[in-house]
Amino acid sequence: MGHVANTYCVRVSLIQHLVTSVIPLPLPRDHPRRADRCFWAKEPMRYETQADLLRLLNMVCRHFACCCFSIRVTRSFDAVRLVVVACLATLADAVMRIAACDVPSLLCLSYNGDAEGPGEPFGFEVGSFAVESEDLQLSSPELHCARTRVLDYFIAQREVLEGERVLFRFERTMEFGDAEHSLLRQLCLHMAFPAGTAPGAADLLPAYLSGESRLVLENFPELGFFRDIVLLFKMLMVPSSEALPEIRAWTPLDAALTWRHRADEGFIVSGFGRALNAAAMAKQAEGGDDSWLGGVFRKIVGIAERPRAPPSSADPSALVRAEARSAVTNRRPTIYLSEAREQRVLRRSAARRASRRRRTCSTSSSCQASTAHSAPPSRSSFCSTLPCRTCASRCCSASFRSRRTSRPSAPRSCRSLPLLLWC
Repeated sequence: MGHVANTYCVRVSLIQHLVTSVIPLPLPRDHPRRADRCFWAKEPMRYETQADLLRLLNMVCRHFACCCFSIRVTRSFDAVRLVVVACLATLADAVMRIAACDVPSLLCLSYNGDAEGPGEPFGFEVGSFAVESEDLQLSSPELHCARTRVLDYFIAQREVLEGERVLFRFERTMEFGDAEHSLLRQLCLHMAFPAGTAPGAADLLPAYLSGESRLVLENFPELGFFRDIVLLFKMLMVPSSEALPEIRAWTPLDAALTWRHRADEGFIVSGFGRALNAAAMAKQAEGGDDSWLGGVFRKIVGIAERPRAPPSSADPSALVRAEARSAVTNRRPTIYLSEAREQRVLRRSAARRASRRRRTCSTSSSCQASTAHSAPPSRSSFCSTLPCRTCASRCCSASFRSRRTSRPSAPRSCRSLPLLLWC
């Protein structure tokens, strides 16, 4: 059995069909018929199914990420990868909010605000997904419907989500935030895990989230799966392609993320052979000069970051920028080359005119001397300075005038001319 041709394109199409046409997306929490119409709310689910679903969603997201960075990006493909990874993040959030019917996960209960004791629900924001996706080239009705359902789901969730309960703000900072601290501290209180929050003790909560301390991830592996899906989703929304991994043949193992935490740097995430930092990628895409004039100058001269996807040829602003960049970068070299070429042409024309005048003067004096003395024209007098055609015409005129006295011998350089042989 041979290899599958265009395997990355086939995998992208398969995952796109799976999450946009096969798996139903969750309904918003304020939908009037959510209890009997939502696939994820109307049927009970066991904990092992919930954990396995999050593991499978994480693996699908890794496969999709490695395919995204292995194919050259077009506007339609950029729309596909952004909507599909948003659907995967939405599915992961919906599964995390399910209370298992057999052994409910304390992590999922705390995340949805259903755990015992005081506590509000947690969640994450889609960031600039609404802005980034408003002008995407969505090539199928399924993509339009999926984008609308994702936005409806998170808009309804944002209404009940407090600001200090927003997790995984990786597009802003990679620091260990207050929301992550509250969630893990609440989980440690329920499970009697050491939190390291006593004075003088090392804080263990960031190590729990990064996996450097395996105590939490061994008991709640769904936390690591959910964390990786959200980071990949926010990384794909970076507006610059230069901040993303380079295009090459990646594998799903390359998309496996490794987390570390440093007190001065925050979380350090490695994947695709490089460090991944969604906040730093966003700052790099914005550019180093914060002034309006500096940003305009970078865009005009073409030193700004390349966009995540090539701009549309129907966009007037893109055409104006391309025309201005072409004029700035190509106008001066073109004028310089044309002036230099004109100078060379003028110098060559002047040299040819001067050479023609010298040859004409030399030929006239040689022919007059040969006619007066009735002697054959000397080879050294004009054959060495004139071309054969001019030499032949002068020799013939001189021979006709002195034909009765003596017949001139043809110069060696003009022996092949029929007119001179006839003379």
